[in-house]
Amino acid sequence: MKKLFFLIPFLLLQNCIADFRELVILLDWANERIERDLDNLNIVQNLKSFGPVSNSLTSAILQKIPILTTATLWKNFVLRKQIFNDFVTDDLSILIKKYQGKFKQFATEEDIKTFAEYCKLRKAKKEEQIPVEQQGRLNSYFRCYQIQFLSSQWRVEKFNNYFYLLLPLEYLENLKKPGSFAIAQKNFLTSLSDDELLLGLKKGVIIENPLLNSIETPLKLKLGTEFEVILPQLFITGNDLQDKDGNSKKTEQNKLQYLHEWLFYLVGHGAPIKEGKPGIIAGLFTSYFKRVLAFFNNQIETKLLLYVSCFVGGKHLLAPYEHSWFYPSLLSKGIKRKEIIPEVFNYIIIASGLSYLPTQARRIYFPNYKAFFKDIKEYFYIQQAKKRESDLFNAINYVYPLYEQTGELKVTQLPVIRYPGIEWFSIINIDKKIFELTRVLVETREAEAREIPIIDKELIIVYPEKLPISTIRRIHSEVLVPVRIKKDKNNKLPAIISSAANPATHYFEQLIIENGGLSEILRSFLIVQEHYGRTFYIKQLTSNNDIIDYQSKMVGFVKDKPIDLYNVIILVNDINPLDPKDPKKYNGIIFSTTKTGDNNFMAYWPSKSHEGKMRILSARILPDLQKIEKKVPQYPYKIQQAKLKKIFEVLEKRKESEKPIDQPKSEKEEIIE
Repeated sequence: MKKLFFLIPFLLLQNCIADFRELVILLDWANERIERDLDNLNIVQNLKSFGPVSNSLTSAILQKIPILTTATLWKNFVLRKQIFNDFVTDDLSILIKKYQGKFKQFATEEDIKTFAEYCKLRKAKKEEQIPVEQQGRLNSYFRCYQIQFLSSQWRVEKFNNYFYLLLPLEYLENLKKPGSFAIAQKNFLTSLSDDELLLGLKKGVIIENPLLNSIETPLKLKLGTEFEVILPQLFITGNDLQDKDGNSKKTEQNKLQYLHEWLFYLVGHGAPIKEGKPGIIAGLFTSYFKRVLAFFNNQIETKLLLYVSCFVGGKHLLAPYEHSWFYPSLLSKGIKRKEIIPEVFNYIIIASGLSYLPTQARRIYFPNYKAFFKDIKEYFYIQQAKKRESDLFNAINYVYPLYEQTGELKVTQLPVIRYPGIEWFSIINIDKKIFELTRVLVETREAEAREIPIIDKELIIVYPEKLPISTIRRIHSEVLVPVRIKKDKNNKLPAIISSAANPATHYFEQLIIENGGLSEILRSFLIVQEHYGRTFYIKQLTSNNDIIDYQSKMVGFVKDKPIDLYNVIILVNDINPLDPKDPKKYNGIIFSTTKTGDNNFMAYWPSKSHEGKMRILSARILPDLQKIEKKVPQYPYKIQQAKLKKIFEVLEKRKESEKPIDQPKSEKEEIIE
């Protein structure tokens, strides 16, 4: 499997045409409007109003990258730039006349005077004299002010009143250098200029002075309608490449021969699917996002799309990539039957996360688009002696931070990739730090009655029994052989997450933690608070006892010594299985200290009084926990008892053998381990 992964980039070389066009697409639908910033007096540090999309715009302007953005976002940049410039240059009387009453933030003369003082301090780099709650706000204004935008260096065009296309003139000049793409399209598109044919983009309405503060921003926008409309107005498509007689029979051939190849970086806000409301991916409703994927596939020559958004994983790795097909019943009056069929695309798609979660940015990052596009082209389309997954991982890291400041992986923001012609996404594994507990691996080890060792990993991904389908309410998996986890070189246990795109229940027959404590393994499960709940059932959990023994509840257990827990239930943002009527979701662990239970169940949750540090736990009783009888509810899916019994009979025989025979590992095993 992994060897095939490394072959894929080289297979793409066969049809490679080194004539790429690059575009950064920034879709913000009023989520980061500056009016919210100036009208809301309660915003602290203003990270919400100047978020990742605004920051992506300023970074792209600074690097002189071709940009397609919304009128809203462009206005945010222009207005912040103008306001900061005014407040550091104009007299107080002029500022009062111009701004008082225009925004709530500038309701009084004192408000304006104070803000002007803060702006001057920020320009002088004296941030320590600015209140902490105002520093984030000032930084967003100062960044826009600092970035130089000269109209003489850009060509700015407007499309459909909602979008601005920003083209650096130096980018256009570089395309005209010797060896660039020949303008053969002129045979078909006599109405388009040489610049349009060279770019692969049609011209919009030229904006002579894009920094004028007269931009009218629409108040209500449909998430995707306007963007879908402008795509054929913006791009030269296969439909445009008909011959002089209007014959379109050769359109597909002409498309491959004459259209430029595109690399896209798309960023926008996301939201989960809710009852009666569709989800949002990168600023687009799910249905429109699906249509954009189809346009990139059918109308232009797309080579790669990387998109960044909150709630990008989970169901959002399914919904846009499936279509429903209805076929008639065999009976004359039967109901049509529905089949969910995965879509297949002819270009590489990279999504910014596996998990169905909001993106958590602890610090503002500045995307390096030039390095990203350069490394992506080298990885997929320039043949080299050696290529590793870490090269692709690091290329993505230029535009989307995949590491914590400590150097650890951001397990909540793990990118996934979908290759041309493939119906699913795959994890991009970096330097073998990720262990994938796939069904193939699990079933192979079960058939051989061998435990699964996991050593020196930062993340364990548990896969469900079958490929997740969006219509299934809750999916599950079973691991019927022991799983043994050892700490990595940094003396840390790996995080453990489910790849399921739905609520999920995962069953482990035995989990053995070497040199790790109960609170440490609990932290491994709870580190990712997935939007959809996960419940992990563990029949026997072996670890060290590193929890604090409140009120001697764990009689007979010695701190920092090995303990065995039974019928363990670990809840990760999931409902209480002991009380189905309880609407709340919980994070924590329920367990028994004996195999039979005997009413000796306990519940431990991370202590809120210690700022969520997992090593310090507090004992708390779940609602109705004392009503539990001698055993926890049965695992909700039937376990193959005969199969389980046979496996453990083999395990016992191996333990009794004095001289076990070490058989040579297969090539497949070596790759897995």
